Amino acid sequence: VLAAVLAFFTFVGEFGWLYLYLFILIVNITLIFVSPMFILPLFFEMEPLEQGELRTAILALAEKADFDMKDIFVIDGSKRSSHSNAFFTGFGPSKRICLFDTLISQQSTDEIVAVLGHEIGHYKKGHIYIGMVLSFLETFFNALFAFDFHFKPRFGCGILCV
Repeated sequence: VLAAVLAFFTFVGEFGWLYLYLFILIVNITLIFVSPMFILPLFFEMEPLEQGELRTAILALAEKADFDMKDIFVIDGSKRSSHSNAFFTGFGPSKRICLFDTLISQQSTDEIVAVLGHEIGHYKKGHIYIGMVLSFLETFFNALFAFDFHFKPRFGCGILCV
C-alpha cells in the first residue's frame, strides 16, 4: 500500500496533495448521504420509533422548529453499553433522528425532547455546516502540509517556500 501511495505521488507530481484532498472530500460528502441508510444499519439494529407519546412530542418539536427529517429511529445501544445517546445523521433525504434504546429507558419524554431541542438548535444555528467546513479546511491544510513536508524535501524547496 505504501508503495502505491509513493508511486501515486511520484506520478502526479507536486499537486498530488490536491488530488488526495479532492478524493477525501468526495468520499466524505458521499458518506454523509450514504452512511445513515447503508453503513449505520450494518452496526446497529435500527427500528422506527413506535407511535406514542414520545414520537408525537418529537414530531411536534420538529414541526415547531421547522426541522424536516425522514424518520425517527431507535438504535439497540443497550447491546454494547449502558451509555445513552441521541443524534441526527445525514442530509437531505437521508436526514434522520436516532435515539439509543437506553436513552428512552433512562429518561422521561420531556427530557428526551429537551435533548433533541438542543441538537436541533445546533442544526438551526448552522453549527453542523460550520463544523463540516472547518473539517474540510483542516483536511485541506493537512494534505498540503503532509505533502509539502514529507515529499518535497527530496526534490528541493516545497510549495510553502517563499
